[in-house]
Amino acid sequence: MRALFSIATCLLLSGCTPAVYLNIYNATDFTLTIAKAQFRPIITIPPHASADLPLSYQPGERVVISSARRSWTYSPRSLFPPPSMYQQHTGVMRAFAKIDTHGQIYLLAPPAHGGSPRETPQPAGFPVRPQRPNQAKRRTAGRFASSASMISTFNPRLRSPSPAVADLVSR
Repeated sequence: MRALFSIATCLLLSGCTPAVYLNIYNATDFTLTIAKAQFRPIITIPPHASADLPLSYQPGERVVISSARRSWTYSPRSLFPPPSMYQQHTGVMRAFAKIDTHGQIYLLAPPAHGGSPRETPQPAGFPVRPQRPNQAKRRTAGRFASSASMISTFNPRLRSPSPAVADLVSR
């Protein structure tokens, strides 16, 4: 009976999608917080320590890593390492990375035989650099400008966009 239960448990677990994490080492002298819209609570990483960030995301979601002095924004898609960089256990896949004082995220090789993660040549797409602070503002401004011009096309009297909208569109 016990053997049958063990076999059934193994079969059930082998069919499950594993949890995928990015273990981020804080290589700064400041406490970092990581926030994502769908993930609560916020993750806090003290200086020179690490924590797991679940690598699941919703379209359009952003990852924000902040300290008392800085804040960096990333697309969650950019944080996915290549499959060869994962350490795999039953039900869990974990990759390792570190974040430096400039907000750049470097992949680390998985630990070997109970050791620590180690530096490795960076694969394509790494290190991940934070998005520029005003990049989101530009994207929002562009959406506003395009929706404003769409609205004006339904107006029988053609109007030129306001100077502020024209300036945003020209950028």
